[in-house]
Amino acid sequence: TNFALMLSYLVIILVGNMWYLGNLRGYDTGYADDYDTALEKTRTMFILLINIAELLLGFSHRAPDRSIFSVGFFSGKWMNISAFSSMAIIILMTHVPGLKDIMRTDYLDWQSYLLVAGMSVFPFLVHEVAKVLIIQRFNLSVYELYSYKYKVEGDDFVEDETNNGKTPSSSGER
Repeated sequence: TNFALMLSYLVIILVGNMWYLGNLRGYDTGYADDYDTALEKTRTMFILLINIAELLLGFSHRAPDRSIFSVGFFSGKWMNISAFSSMAIIILMTHVPGLKDIMRTDYLDWQSYLLVAGMSVFPFLVHEVAKVLIIQRFNLSVYELYSYKYKVEGDDFVEDETNNGKTPSSSGER
């Protein structure tokens, strides 16, 4: 998931720089008529990508061991409220005059919005496919993968290395 997220960030930065600034590094080469406006458009693409991708991953992380579509994408009332209110705030901050000036963003063309939408969905899809292929195919439990067993030695907790992390039950363990 993190690899897909970083790949999405990289694509938006590189493509945004090429489309609007004329080079991959984001320097003023004279290609863009107005360098500051072009930089604002690239910044808008990146802000929208970061926020939309993370909100979609939030939906995906609601069910760590099953596909979110089996749970119900919009089944969590508070998740829906928080995600849609976050999206509304992000759109306001990047598109309303006055707020847009504070964020130093600019309006995009339709190709840029499509690229942002596609790259925002990409990490979500990678995470959902990984859950199906890895967790369900190998019958793994996410909760067991990340659980740690500890035993008490004196006043300290020590990770138990016997029985591959499985601690036999006794009175001195927590």
